[in-house]
Amino acid sequence: MRKLVGRLLGQKRAPSDSKGSAPLTSQNVSMSFRIYWTKIARQWDRQRIGDIRRRAREIIDAPEFDANPVERRYHVDSLDEQAHSGASLVALVEVLEALERDFSQQEALQ
Repeated sequence: MRKLVGRLLGQKRAPSDSKGSAPLTSQNVSMSFRIYWTKIARQWDRQRIGDIRRRAREIIDAPEFDANPVERRYHVDSLDEQAHSGASLVALVEVLEALERDFSQQEALQ
């Protein structure tokens, strides 16, 4: 109630009351990309996962590769029509490698 009255009277919020978004850190960006790619790649079969991982890995392993979080400079054949940032491709490869390990573990249990 006190906050409402303060706002009605034109008082500014105290810094501790502000509810902004989390700061844009490399860790937050990486986590966001991994979540995105996990949602997408879980729909793919094992063959597509392997193909896309190999193509993305070739880009990442190139000497001129830059794992920038924002600038979309890289295209991965057969992935989609969009350009992706370096950080996005690093996250994509991490996700695909984890999915491939999961496939292998499931096969070993059978």
